[in-house]
Amino acid sequence: SCCDAMVEFAKAADPNSSVFCSMPGSRRTITRRTVDLHQKVLVPEVIQGVRESPFWSLMADDSTDCGTHEQLILTVRYISVQLQSVVTRFLALKRIEGHPNAETIYNSIMSVIGSEGSGLRLPTDRLVCFTTDGASVMLSPRNGVLGKLRDGIGNAKLLSQHCCPHRLVLASKAGQHLLPDWIERTIEAAIDYFKGSPCRRDEFQSFLQLADPDSEYRRIVDYHRIRWLSLHDCVNTLCTLLPSLVSFFENEQSNKQNNRSTRTKAGNLYAELVKPEFCVYLFFLRPQLQVLADLNKLLQNNKQSIHTTYTKIRAYRKSLVSPILVDTDKSVDDPDNLLDVTTAIENLPDFEFQEQLRNCEDHSLIDERTLSKIKKTMVSYVYEVGRALEERFSDESFFADECSFVEPLKRKYSKCNMKQVLEKVDSGSWFNRDKVERQYKTYVFDSSLDFIFEDTCNKDITTFFLTLYQEEEFSEFARLALLLLTVSPDSVACERGFSVMNYVKNEYRTALTNQTVNALMALALDYRSVSEFPYRKVL
Repeated sequence: SCCDAMVEFAKAADPNSSVFCSMPGSRRTITRRTVDLHQKVLVPEVIQGVRESPFWSLMADDSTDCGTHEQLILTVRYISVQLQSVVTRFLALKRIEGHPNAETIYNSIMSVIGSEGSGLRLPTDRLVCFTTDGASVMLSPRNGVLGKLRDGIGNAKLLSQHCCPHRLVLASKAGQHLLPDWIERTIEAAIDYFKGSPCRRDEFQSFLQLADPDSEYRRIVDYHRIRWLSLHDCVNTLCTLLPSLVSFFENEQSNKQNNRSTRTKAGNLYAELVKPEFCVYLFFLRPQLQVLADLNKLLQNNKQSIHTTYTKIRAYRKSLVSPILVDTDKSVDDPDNLLDVTTAIENLPDFEFQEQLRNCEDHSLIDERTLSKIKKTMVSYVYEVGRALEERFSDESFFADECSFVEPLKRKYSKCNMKQVLEKVDSGSWFNRDKVERQYKTYVFDSSLDFIFEDTCNKDITTFFLTLYQEEEFSEFARLALLLLTVSPDSVACERGFSVMNYVKNEYRTALTNQTVNALMALALDYRSVSEFPYRKVL
C-alpha cells in the first residue's frame, strides 16, 4: 500500500528519524516539498542524462484528463553513461493551450525542450527520433508535428516511429470484418452475462466446483471492443470453460428462480454456445490471437533496441502466416506463395481446433458447403492479418536486416549496406561517413571483439558500444550504433504516464495543478527501487 511504501521510504532515507520527526507535515508543506524534489532533483537528473548521451529520442502522446483539459505527456529515451544502459524517463506533463492541433502541440513540446522561457534547454541538435501514436496530426512530414520539429531543429532527416504496439493492434483488426458478426456478439454476450453481477459470478464459481472439484476457477474477464487484443483473454477463458458454461446456461434457462428476462438470455446463450460453428471459430481464434497477444507483451519492453523489436515482429509474423504459405520469407501478396485451403487448414497448429474440425466432419454436424465456407474464411483471416502486418511494418527490412550489426555476435552475418544506413539516419553533420564505413569493416572481422563483448562487457550491448566509443579505432562507428540503440520503437511510456495521471488526478482531485501532478507522476514513474533512490540529494 501507499502507507507501507512511505514507511519503507522513511526507514531507508532516515534510519535515526532525525529529519522526518522534525519536518512540518501540513498539506501545503508536503506539496511544496514534493514539487521541490521534482524540480531540484528529478528534472536535473534527466537533463544531465540527456546532455551526456550521444543521442536521444522523444516520445509524445496527448489525451484529456478528468478536468477535460488536453494534456501532452513527453518522455525521453537516452544512453545513461552513468548506468551504462538505455534509459526511458518521464520528462513532463504539459497542458496544451487551445485546440490540440499540430501548431499547439509543437509549441507545447518546444516550450518544454527548447531554450526559450522556462524550457529545459535540451540538445535538440542531437534529437534523432520522434515516436508517437501514429495520428496524422503527429506524424505528417509536411503539416504535422513531425514536419514542424524537423524545421524547428534544422534536421530534415529526424526519424519518426509509429508506436509498434499500436501498429500491431491496428494490424490485428485487419481480418476482423471477415469473421461472422455473431461470433464476437456471442463472446461479448457471454462475458456481459457475468459483468457487473457478483452474484452470477459466485453462482458460476459454485457450479464449476460442483461439476468439477479438481478444476481451477478462472475469472471471467471483461471485453472491450476498442481493444481487439482483449478478445484473446476472453476467447482463452471461453475455450477452457466452454463445457461448464454450456451446462451452467442450460441450468439457468430452466431455473424458475430466475426472472423471464434472465431465463431468455441464458437460453439464447446456450443455443449459441452449443453451435458447432461457434466452437470451430472459437478454437481457431485462440492460437491466432495468442501469437498476437504474446507479441504485444514483448513489444512493451521499453529497454529493447529497435533492431530487436523488428526481429521479434518478423519471427511472430512468420509464425502466424506459416500455415498458409509455401515460403515464409516471401510476401503473402505473392499468389504463387499461397497454399490451397485444405492444406492450409491442415497446417493450423492447434490440436483442439483440429479435433473440433474432425468432429464436425465425421458426424456431419455442419453441412459440407458451410464447412467449406468456414475454412475459406479462416484462411482469409490469417492472410489479411499477415498482409496487414507486412504493410504496417514496412520498414521491417531496414531495422531487422540493415541494422543487424548492433548485435555483436551476429555482425559477421549482417546484411548491412552501410551507405544506405547512413543515408537514412545521418542528419549530414553527425558522422564522418568514410570513417564509419572503414571502422565497420574492421568491426565485422575483428575476432577480439567477441572477448570484449562476452567477458569485459558481460554481453551487454550498450556497455559494449560505450566501450568502443572510447576507442579511436571504433569511435565513429560506435556512435552510429548508439544512435540506433537510442531510437525508441514505442510510446508505451507515455501510455503508462496517462494511467498514472488518471490515478493521481481523478474526479476527487480535479483542482490539482499541473506542477503538482508533474511532481507526483515523476515520482510514481521513477524506475529506481527504494534502495536506489537518491535520498541524500532529497534530504
